[in-house]
Amino acid sequence: MKIAATPSNGTDNLCLFDTETKEEKRVAALPEHLNNEFADDLVNGPSHRPYGITWNADNVFVGIRRNLVVYDSELNAVDMLEVLGDNTHQLTCHKGLIVSVQTSRICIGFYNPATGESKLYHMREGWVDNAPCLMKDDRDIRVNSVLSMGDSLYIAGNDPSSSNQLWELNTETDTLSGPTVFADGWDEKIHGLFCTSGDHFFALATTGLIAKPDGLDHALTPLVQPMRDHEAKGMCGDEAEWACGLSEHNYTAPGAYIQVYKDFRTHPEPESHFILGVKKFQDLRRIDGPDKCHLNRFSFPYKGF
Repeated sequence: MKIAATPSNGTDNLCLFDTETKEEKRVAALPEHLNNEFADDLVNGPSHRPYGITWNADNVFVGIRRNLVVYDSELNAVDMLEVLGDNTHQLTCHKGLIVSVQTSRICIGFYNPATGESKLYHMREGWVDNAPCLMKDDRDIRVNSVLSMGDSLYIAGNDPSSSNQLWELNTETDTLSGPTVFADGWDEKIHGLFCTSGDHFFALATTGLIAKPDGLDHALTPLVQPMRDHEAKGMCGDEAEWACGLSEHNYTAPGAYIQVYKDFRTHPEPESHFILGVKKFQDLRRIDGPDKCHLNRFSFPYKGF
């Protein structure tokens, strides 16, 4: 499996990795992201933290804090747009728009590459002209993950009142429905959504993979068992082969793992690949086949890997 991942090593914006050949390709950070003046953000996070990854027919997009970095089909950076919030998480492509989970704003952002127009949908207030970036303790909802399916965006996060939740935003009717509780009593952060062919949703929590209660029998059982002091973050693939990132909680580790599972239902022991120099993974996308975590109709534009 070929994977695009966002590392937290302070020097790269993107890491490509082939789990079969062990080949790697790194895409270096832009000079702006290594400038201490750029480090000031309102949520006290690390200055350089690439997170969301998506693409359309021509470009690859990486969300880095409040900036959307645009790459061409040769992975050359061609633009950097300040259209995101200070703590941006996942990105996806939805009906020609680049959708971003702007966690500190409690918003879903929509950027139109053709027109340059940006819009914000607040999870409490609906469409808004702007929204402040809030510290963690000031947010009543934490949204982390998004999956585009048909006319809808499925948004996962957690609400302190009822743990991990799933919302559906229909972009044709502008209606937000839900939330559905993933697993009552779980207060782990969610870092990825997976939808099986049977329309069952799974979420990757920091302690493992959990199922939607009306999905499978093991809804409350973590299916990924992170090693001690590690957390699961970022997943990609389909039922036949899928992977997740496994990293130490801090940002000082010499590397991180990509765990590859060959069967989604039985979960045999994973193949474990240690990637030196990435410190921590934020998100993973499959670039050479079906990805139930990123239902993008476009093929990865870069063909050199």
